[in-house]
Amino acid sequence: MTLVFLQRHSAARMKMNTSASTNEELKKQRQMTVTILGATIGYVVLSLPLAFHSLFGNFHPRYNYFGPERNVFLVFQEFAYVCHMFSCFTDFFSFLLLSTAYRRTFIRVFGLRRCFDKKQYAESDTVAISVDSSVTTKS
Repeated sequence: MTLVFLQRHSAARMKMNTSASTNEELKKQRQMTVTILGATIGYVVLSLPLAFHSLFGNFHPRYNYFGPERNVFLVFQEFAYVCHMFSCFTDFFSFLLLSTAYRRTFIRVFGLRRCFDKKQYAESDTVAISVDSSVTTKS
């Protein structure tokens, strides 16, 4: 479903006439597609253990908290919850790493522009220290 949506969106954007170069637009579309697919695949893969745990618990009567396979149930439940939490954690970082637009918006919204400003780094790297030998101190 995601692939069909992305393909239709790409076709609709190609039909639009813009003054921007087509190579730049294709690059942006490719980056958006990779970002969405990466986040979707990561979410699906990391959500599978929790889905299987829930399904198996519903269809297997002995697989529950009070059943004879309690230890297997608890270990798999914790594994599924860790995968789910890791999925929530990686969504944010995958968008930060893969999407330039998301990164720019994040920096702008949270006021982090000063931390990532290239001019500030360029000015702070070239600090000149002058030593004046005519300065005397009073004792």
